[in-house]
Parts: sequence; structure tokens; C-alpha cells
Amino acid sequence: MKRYRIIDGYNFLHAAGMMPRKIDGETLERARSQLVRYLSVRLTDQERALTTLVFDVNQNLGNLTARKVEAGMTILLAINYPDADSLIEELLKSHSAPKQVTVISSDHRLHRAARARRATPVDSEVFYRLMEEREILPTSQETDANSIEMETVSDLEVEMWQQRIQQLFDE
Repeated sequence: MKRYRIIDGYNFLHAAGMMPRKIDGETLERARSQLVRYLSVRLTDQERALTTLVFDVNQNLGNLTARKVEAGMTILLAINYPDADSLIEELLKSHSAPKQVTVISSDHRLHRAARARRATPVDSEVFYRLMEEREILPTSQETDANSIEMETVSDLEVEMWQQRIQQLFDE
């Protein structure tokens, strides 16, 4: 059975400790990109095709695209909605198979909306822990292993880079 995911983007970023301290249009854009990269190496191609990330936006930020696809995932900005939660509720109401939907958010309002449509609510913290337990997948952009020698990266190196990236977002 297909499992669709609707992720409350900033809620997940906050739960995962990836939300920047300084919040402006530029840092939020970087945080959104960081989340796409994070999920793109943990979800399979099939999972990414069924994943939608929803973000709140300040409509004063200029020319924003309400819908785009990155790394196979649908990215929705709640431009014509009061907030991301309202857009997620709309997505749940209009989904043809809501029982196949998992809503990832720690927001109780969204948990109630998911249960009302028989979708599955999952706390962002729980989903983050599940993602952390997954092995990092090779990206589709990587070259065939026979054509170039692949380097392996230790868990310690990965942790060091994650901390460095977080430091950059905190600046």
C-alpha cells in the first residue's frame, strides 16, 4: 500500500534542531533547502515521490513559487493560506485516499485533523528519530561506482559536518 507523507516543514525543522536562530527570508530558505537535502538521502525515490513538505511563508518576501518539486518531493508554500496548518488540513480534506496519508507534525490541531480523516498522525520528533536510524542512501546524482572510486565517510565525520552546518545556520 502506498504511504503518502505530508510534513509540516518548520515544525519538523524545529523538532530536529535544524531551525535557525536568526529568522529571515534568507535563513528560512536555507533551512527549507537543508530539510530537502536531509530527507533526500534518507527516503527512497518512491518515498520522496509520495512526500509533500508544507511551509508557512511571509507574503511580503517577494516572488515566491507556491508549488515546486525538489529531489522528487513536492514543496508547497502556504501563500494563499493563513498558515501551513490550514494548507495541510486542505490537503487532507481533498486527498482521495486519506487512510494512506501520514501527517508529520507535533501540532495537535493537525493530529486531530488527521484522525478525523483516518490518516495517521506522527510527531515530528518521532519521525526525526526514525529518519536518524536510517542509513544514508546514495543520491541519484552519484556516478556509477565502477567509474569512480567512492570514498566512505565515518559516522564521526558525518556528525562533525552536521554540527558545522548547524553552526552556520545559527550564525
